[in-house]
Amino acid sequence: MQREAYKATATVLKGRVSLSRRFSDIEVGFRDSQLSDVNLILDSLNADCTISIAGGTAVLRNGDGSEDVTFEMYAGKVTMEDFAANSLAARVRGGTLVYESTQTITSLQVDDGATADFSTDRRQVTITNTTLPEGSNLIDPFKRITYTNPVSTPDGLKKINWDTGPDRTFAVANA
Repeated sequence: MQREAYKATATVLKGRVSLSRRFSDIEVGFRDSQLSDVNLILDSLNADCTISIAGGTAVLRNGDGSEDVTFEMYAGKVTMEDFAANSLAARVRGGTLVYESTQTITSLQVDDGATADFSTDRRQVTITNTTLPEGSNLIDPFKRITYTNPVSTPDGLKKINWDTGPDRTFAVANA
């Protein structure tokens, strides 16, 4: 039986914070410097939640894996270490997401100027739906990612930085 989350939003604007309680929403903002104001460590989620990162650095860990997580970031650097969730929908609008987990990502969208970095871990990971518009960066030099569905490139491949590693074959599908 899953415990009820606190019906509150944890908002972090400046300083170092470690959260391990149950929240339905976690927002990380900034007060003075978008890149350095916040250093968040999130060790555990115990309920479905939305995580929104506007800047700073964050380390997200979660071992349970029974939650549905919606993750969105606008700037900064977020590292997901051994992150587990029932489903994980991630949108990287800006900044860098470093993914050090084997958790399947249900959907991943990396926007113009943003980066999803899978280069710091060599364990395999599956992404069900991937969207890479113009200007996005997806780094996977060790061929960790298995793509369940065709990767959506709404603006074509010309202006995407997509490091897929050597000796990979991709089939092209029409939308």
